[in-house]
Amino acid sequence: MHTLKTIFVFLFFTCIAFSQSKTKKDTILASRYFKKADSLFNENKLDSAIVYFKKALPIYKKAKAWERVARCYNGISESFWQLQLYNQSFIF
Repeated sequence: MHTLKTIFVFLFFTCIAFSQSKTKKDTILASRYFKKADSLFNENKLDSAIVYFKKALPIYKKAKAWERVARCYNGISESFWQLQLYNQSFIF
């Protein structure tokens, strides 16, 4: 019985470690997308910036990185505003 408990505890912590590792890899990818979007925004390549902000957004949502989610929405909205697509800007 003790061995069974030990195995269960080991498997439990192993699963947690792997899920955290996956989340970290995902947020690293989202961070790359966000940095690319931010660079494109600063270069006034707004259509491309929107694409990359939108790529980062669902990854940050899944990771519950709410500050980054808000920054993606702000980047998308500001990009639409700069493009004078005001109706789209208000959606985000």
